[in-house]
Amino acid sequence: MVEININNEKIDFTLENEKTLGEVVSGVKDWLYNSGYYITKIEQDDNEILLSEKDNWNKIGLNKISNLNFEIKTQSEILLSKLTTINEYIKILLKSLEKNNINLFNELMIEYPYIKEGLLNLITKKDFGIDFINIETISVMLKEIEKSNNENKAKLESILTKLSIILSGRIKEISHPIIELSSTVKLLRHSIKEITDISVLLQTGKDRQAMEFILHFTELSQKMIRIYPYLKEAGILDIANITISKRSFSDFYAELNGVLLELVEAFNHNDTVLIGDLLEYEVAPKLDELIILFDSLKGQRG
Repeated sequence: MVEININNEKIDFTLENEKTLGEVVSGVKDWLYNSGYYITKIEQDDNEILLSEKDNWNKIGLNKISNLNFEIKTQSEILLSKLTTINEYIKILLKSLEKNNINLFNELMIEYPYIKEGLLNLITKKDFGIDFINIETISVMLKEIEKSNNENKAKLESILTKLSIILSGRIKEISHPIIELSSTVKLLRHSIKEITDISVLLQTGKDRQAMEFILHFTELSQKMIRIYPYLKEAGILDIANITISKRSFSDFYAELNGVLLELVEAFNHNDTVLIGDLLEYEVAPKLDELIILFDSLKGQRG
């Protein structure tokens, strides 16, 4: 009889007609998925089974197994681990530059293709503001940096620093979602004034500042979307049960994102009349609705 453990604790999981390791893993995986958990490691009789070798699992009969241990994590725990690992890598990379340790930098850059793949899955170019993928290109300039080209070095340090700040922010969203929710609400309150000032900025030729305000509000909205799943996982909030003005939260945000896209399009066409109308009659009211929702959540938390 195979004993099944989850994170080294025995569970009451009854085997039915499973005859191979592959069938057991498939059953456990489906069972865990319904509870929001994912398998990150499997041990068979204290020996780790590589997840990449799943094609061979159906060849292993249960008669050869006495104990199976599944290490599991939630999706946010997995994401947190990935973000933390990448951020630590970026920090060491940055430190190697600051200390002029080019040999260490070159050694770290060998691992960069794997880090870049992780970054592409976690942070978009739009989130970052500049093309962080060019770190790979900039690294070619190391020969110039070795010749005391401080301009290239400063540019690379700036990119790495900004990237680490973004990663640290994402880590906080997962680790402390209610704190991040509170701070974002404060920023949203302030953005109301920014939103109402945009029409005046456009009329006075301050287009760049106006776009910065629009992008700021968009970034805050995206942050709220990222935070909600973490609030749900922590038992603080269930998005599925939230309604805003008699519509579901997902429908509300679909509407809001549609308006924001229309706003950016109007800005690109310099349609100040449409921009003013969208801000006054669409964006500002929806922003007020969000703040009211956040205030109610804060009240529920006491």
